[in-house]
Amino acid sequence: MSELNLDLKRPVVICGPSGCGKSTCIRTLITRYPNSFRYCVSHTTRPRRPDEIHGKDYYFISNEEFDAAVNKDEFIEHVMFSGHYYGTSKSELRKAEMEKRVCLMDIDIQGVEKLQKTSINPICIFIRPRSFAILVSINIKLSVF
Repeated sequence: MSELNLDLKRPVVICGPSGCGKSTCIRTLITRYPNSFRYCVSHTTRPRRPDEIHGKDYYFISNEEFDAAVNKDEFIEHVMFSGHYYGTSKSELRKAEMEKRVCLMDIDIQGVEKLQKTSINPICIFIRPRSFAILVSINIKLSVF
């Protein structure tokens, strides 16, 4: 694959715990500035939830498809979280680059650490909940704890 050239449009990574508002922040930026931002849809091996749309929320793929993509070096970063794989494909970054828009990424802290070791030089924004009690409440609802 050819090298990514993202000098002019550095990707923006929105990071934070589940339920802290990352998706709301991304939707707001894309709604207000549709010609400036593009959401980078991640790949995952986890099952699709009833309200999720393949290709919009995630690309839902099998473990075998994920392994094949890793072996072909198709991801800029990939991690395992809660028993499922998640990854950001280089092709998603290229789409934003070709559209001359900033790529918005929603990834966890492991993914951020891996991205910072690459040449794409992302801008990382960490969103935190207003309080620890809210974080615990959200994660209990999501069965994270």
